[in-house]
Amino acid sequence: MKILEIVERGRACLAGLPTPTASARSLAAYQRTFERMLAEDVLDPLRPGDARDTYNQRRASLHAGAWRALTDLMAKLLHEAAASDLSAVQERARELEALIDRLEPALDRDPPLAPGATAIGLPASRWTVQPGEKPRRGKNAKRRIISRLPRDWLDRLWEGTPQDWPYRAALAVMVLAPCRPEELAAGEPQQSPAVTVRLVTPTRLRIAIMPAKGHDGRYGTGGHVIVIDPTKAGPAAAYLASLCSNARRVPVLIPGKNIFRKSLARLGKRVFPELSITITPYVVRAQVIADYKATFGAGGEVAAACGHCTDRTQSRYGRVEHGRRRNGIIKVLSRRPPRVGHASRASTIGTLNRDVNPVRGA
Repeated sequence: MKILEIVERGRACLAGLPTPTASARSLAAYQRTFERMLAEDVLDPLRPGDARDTYNQRRASLHAGAWRALTDLMAKLLHEAAASDLSAVQERARELEALIDRLEPALDRDPPLAPGATAIGLPASRWTVQPGEKPRRGKNAKRRIISRLPRDWLDRLWEGTPQDWPYRAALAVMVLAPCRPEELAAGEPQQSPAVTVRLVTPTRLRIAIMPAKGHDGRYGTGGHVIVIDPTKAGPAAAYLASLCSNARRVPVLIPGKNIFRKSLARLGKRVFPELSITITPYVVRAQVIADYKATFGAGGEVAAACGHCTDRTQSRYGRVEHGRRRNGIIKVLSRRPPRVGHASRASTIGTLNRDVNPVRGA
């Protein structure tokens, strides 16, 4: 057995994998999926009949799980080599070789992005180009749920929110901008929050968002700002404007997305006791995206407001026919303009110079 050759193969394989940057909860989910994938006859994220989300999750699990498995096995092998335990080294080398034999073809089919690269301009995924009919999201997808809600439900939700509700500012941001709950929960004591609001003038309110799911800048906009006239954009905008003073940025935070989700669900039941639908942050996000589509037309502005790197992604969210045209949205700015052309209408998005920092917390 040529142990050094096996180790070099392992190092080469590991060099092509980025260090996982997801949350501990996501990494644990990736690890469970990776272990199930290893039990399959062929280690391949793409399976016939899987939806896009399943493929994406399995692909991410392959990359994160492979990095962890290789790192752990190689560390154990080096530790046993240092202890001069030859039989243990040989056994560990066999485990490593068997793992590499399975990982190499899987990573050739679904390689991770190179360090510093972005998803912009990449070819379509294997899921997209596979032949045959592809499964779609089910009947409970958020974009379908909003079709069963009253047209003015978002206005009624805000009107029914108590003045002392602890997450009123967070809901105001979500009502005005297609924000993720993860972004509102991203602030840490040693960091600046991911969402801030600033009243520049009485008619210019800037909502700055550092998008989640950016994976160290490889995806998303790298930061974007939505500029709103609070005198025209409704009571939620007026409320946010009232929180600002001296043109300073005001952080908007929630203690955790699960706490916020449960509290919002209870609020929705209180405001809409006649509905069987549970109001969640992503139902709000789907509706706001539908409204932005109705306002701008599907394209670059909507992608930038969502924190997407391409206008293709917005097709999976609220549909334009379920949206209402918004008043008071002045413009959308993004540090990295989304790649446009997939949607029927595309526009040029301004590049942000000062209002969004390239690194969360800067």
